[in-house]
Order: sequence, then C-alpha cells, then structure tokens
Amino acid sequence: MNTKRNRLIIGSIAVVVFVAIFVMGTLFYAPYQEEMTDNPPVEAVDEPEGLEHMQILDEPQPEAESPPEPEPEPESEPEPEPEPEPEPELFVISMMGDTTLGSEHNTRRGSRSFWTVVGEDYAYPFGGILHLIEDSDFNIVNLEGVLSEYDVPRMDNTYRFRGSPEFVNVLLEGRIHFAALGNNHTADYGRQGYEETMEILEAAGIGYAPNAGWNLYETERGLTIGVYSHSFPNSSNLPKMREAIEAMRKAGAEVVIMALHKGVEGSYRVYTEQRNLYRALVDAGADIIMGTHPHVLQEMELYNNGVIYYSLANWVFGGNINPKDKDSVIARVIIKRDLDGKISIHGIDNIPCSVSSSPHNDYRPRAYEPDSPEYLRALSKLDGTFTGPDLVSSSTSPPEQEGEPQEETQGEPSENGYSDTFTQEPTESEPTSETATPELTPEPMPESSPPDNSPPETSGEPHLEGD
Repeated sequence: MNTKRNRLIIGSIAVVVFVAIFVMGTLFYAPYQEEMTDNPPVEAVDEPEGLEHMQILDEPQPEAESPPEPEPEPESEPEPEPEPEPEPELFVISMMGDTTLGSEHNTRRGSRSFWTVVGEDYAYPFGGILHLIEDSDFNIVNLEGVLSEYDVPRMDNTYRFRGSPEFVNVLLEGRIHFAALGNNHTADYGRQGYEETMEILEAAGIGYAPNAGWNLYETERGLTIGVYSHSFPNSSNLPKMREAIEAMRKAGAEVVIMALHKGVEGSYRVYTEQRNLYRALVDAGADIIMGTHPHVLQEMELYNNGVIYYSLANWVFGGNINPKDKDSVIARVIIKRDLDGKISIHGIDNIPCSVSSSPHNDYRPRAYEPDSPEYLRALSKLDGTFTGPDLVSSSTSPPEQEGEPQEETQGEPSENGYSDTFTQEPTESEPTSETATPELTPEPMPESSPPDNSPPETSGEPHLEGD
C-alpha cells in the first residue's frame, strides 16, 4: 500500500518538473527568435581578386590531373664533324760522324781513355745532346772500330780501335737506330772482331750496313730507309754502287743514304774525284751522301734534289784524347712524304757542335751557342767559306805523333767484296807516297745482309797516318 503511494508521488513530481522546464524554455526562446526575424539576410562576400587559385593547405585538395606527356620528337642525327684534310708527312733523319766507342789498343787503360772516362755510364756520351736527337725518326753514326771481347789486334795497323761489347749500350742510350760499318777500322781485330760487332749490333736491335753492303731500316712511323756503306770507294766502284741503289729501291727503300768513308784526313777541301763520285751517286738515285773519314768538317752541297755531306767530322770519338779540331755537327735532313707517296727533301737543319764538353776530349759532344764564334766557324766549314789552313797531322794521332800523308796499297777483295786494304789512284791534289799494308781475307758476310746486295770490290784512297 505504501509502495503504491510512493510511486504516485514520484510520478507527480516528474510531471511537475517537466512542465516547469517546458514553460521556462518557451519564455527564453521567444525573444531571441523575434530578434533574428528582424535582421536582414547576410549577403555573400566576394573573394579578393587573385586568390581564386590559392591553395588551402588544411582542406583536402582534389588530385591535380597531370598534363598529357608530349610525344617525343624524333631525334635528329648529329651532323658528322668534318674530317681534317690529310697533310704530307715529315720525317727527321739525324746524321753524326766518326764514332769510336773504345780506345786505341795500347792506351785504353790510360786515365783519359774512353774506357776510363765513360766506364759503365752508358748514358754519358750522348747525354749533352740527347734532347736534340731523341725525337728524330732515324739517327745514324759511322761506327769506327769494333765492339768485341777478342783482344788480338792486327799488327799491320798503327791504330787499333776496340770497345767492350757493353758499349753498345752507349748507342742505345743515345737513341741511335743505325750504324754504318764501311770504314778502315772495322777490321782492326780481324774478321772475328768485325763479325762480333755485327752480331752485337743485331742483338741490340740496332741496324747496320756492312762494309761494301746495304741494309734496310723501317722507322716507327713507317719510313723505309736504305743505307749502303763503303770504305774508300772510287770511280771504279761506281757501277756496283749504282746496282746497290737500284736494289735498295726495288726492296722498298723510300730514302737512300750512301754512307761513304773517303777523303783526305785533316783537309777542309773536297777534291775533284771525291766530288764527282758523290754527285754521280746522287744522279744515280741516292738522296743523301753521308761522308766521313777526314775527321774535320767539309762542305755540304745541295745537288740535283739530293744533299751531300762530304765530311761530318768526329762525333763520340774515343780514338783521340784531344783532337786538334773539335768542330762537328748534327746534320738533320727533313724528309717529306706527299699524299701521293712522293718523297723529297723538305729542309736541312745543321746544328754545330763540339765533340767535347771540355777543353780536352771528354767524349761528350755538346751544341755550340747560336751565333757564337765557334758556331759560326763550324757553319763556315759546312758552307765552304772557311779559309783556315788544313791540319798537318791526322786527327786520330796523339798530339805528339804527327803523321805524314800516306796512301794505302791495294788488297784483293774477297768473294763477298769485303777487304780491309784499299787503293786510290792519286790525283793532282793527293799525296803519292805509298806504304804497303798486308791483306786480310775474311769469310763471307753473315746471313743478316740482304741477299741481293752484291757489294762492289773495295778500294781505298790516300790518308794521313793513324786512320
């Protein structure tokens, strides 16, 4: 009973509370609604110009449509660079004179001998001028003497020149490519010394032309040079030498050098027979005449599209501890090969030198200062205007031993044309006294000589004692 009454009381209270809340809400909301009804509607506000594309960072943005990729344009091929116009090729041939890598038999142990001064410093002799020749395409010397261990000289020669086989390294350090062996000292130690010299050169990769024979040499840049070498040739040898020139051409020689050991020692003058012979060889097709033997400079001559050096004098010369005339030259001949393969002499560059870097012979050539008195003196000998007197004695003789002009007598050539005794009929400008020289008959040349270079019979000419 009591419970029922309690429920009625609670329900009545809830109704009273609800009614009270409704009445209060109605009274509160009515004025506010009336105020809002009196206000005009709010107009839309225009955005400032320029902001229509402004990106709102805190609102999600629609993904931008990527523009369509442009179609790739076809690649145009690059224009090829124009090829350079081909030009003629130039080659440099550097020639140097009498080169003795050793000493006279009886003096090689002396304090000033080549053996003592050079020793094992093989770069020393060419060190003073190496920068002048190291870029040449072809460097050639007249190797006057032997490189051999064989130590039994011929007794009939006054001066016997020999060097150690190790001295071939002097040529290698000096960038020498080729050696001419046609001279009157390659037989100083007989056939054995001569053949050992050729074997040593060949083993070192240095080309050579045997006495009264020829060989070809191809330079690194592809110029083929033929070199013929002969000791004391004369006019009777001319037919055989013409044949040698023709044979070298047929074998592929683009340039022909005739390395000839001839002339009067100590004389600055070219005698008639010498000039006529050298010119005849140019007429026969030789490009360059490389003359040696007088041990002094003689004139250079341009003749019939060729060049003739009548004497290149001494170079690294161990045959004399103090030559009276130390003037020498690096004779540089510039060869041009035209686009059609035609070969011609493009220029001449003579570099006057001394055979020594000191007052005595230290076996280390050096170049003279341009326009110095020594430089101009050497050039005057090359252009033929030198007026000084000839030397009285041989440049290979020691200062205290002066020789008189002499003429060697004839020796019979062997089957291969090699003989170390020679003859020369005297001319009006040559001495006529005779001194007999015993003959040496060697065996045939080594197989390294070209098969078709039949050497002419050898013969000689007058010379001063000692060479």
